[in-house]
Amino acid sequence: MLSTFVLSTKDPQVVEELLAEKNKFYDKHFILREMVKSAIKNSLTMMNTDDDWAARRKIFAQAFTKDKLIKMTEVIKQSTIETV
Repeated sequence: MLSTFVLSTKDPQVVEELLAEKNKFYDKHFILREMVKSAIKNSLTMMNTDDDWAARRKIFAQAFTKDKLIKMTEVIKQSTIETV
């Protein structure tokens, strides 16, 4: 029989470790996936951590490197100011 383990934390270091370093060891909870399915469909954030997820993440990672995000910051800032 398989058992389910649930971890709940507010510690930002634990969250970062889980999302950045250990994400291949767990999948998103099926109830959470169902709750947000209509809003985000099968986005990278809610996919099972499998080969398809890894391939998509590799593509996205190339677009969101630290240097590229720094360059986008000013554009995002200006757009936000104009919108607000």
